[in-house]
Amino acid sequence: MDVIDVKSFARCSPGTFMPTIAYVSPSLKLPVICLMPGQEIPPHQGATGMFYVLEGKGVFTVANEKIDISAGSLIIVPAGGLRGIRPSEELVLFGVHAGVH
Repeated sequence: MDVIDVKSFARCSPGTFMPTIAYVSPSLKLPVICLMPGQEIPPHQGATGMFYVLEGKGVFTVANEKIDISAGSLIIVPAGGLRGIRPSEELVLFGVHAGVH
């Protein structure tokens, strides 16, 4: 069993965004995403993903739909679905990517 302090992985910094990986196995990846205004994760395809917003606000794009997100929002995207994130203020999310190989 692993116990993870998710917030300890939240590292926001200006410049190029890079997620911090809190856990990885052959079938599961847990990125902690910390974005500042002006940074963005452009829409892209990926494994089945679940994203829980810990802090902040922004816009999550799923396919062609833009969804306002804030602390407490939970977004689930099926495998292969387009998704992207743009913060309107410092934004911290915990992601779960299932079916990773």
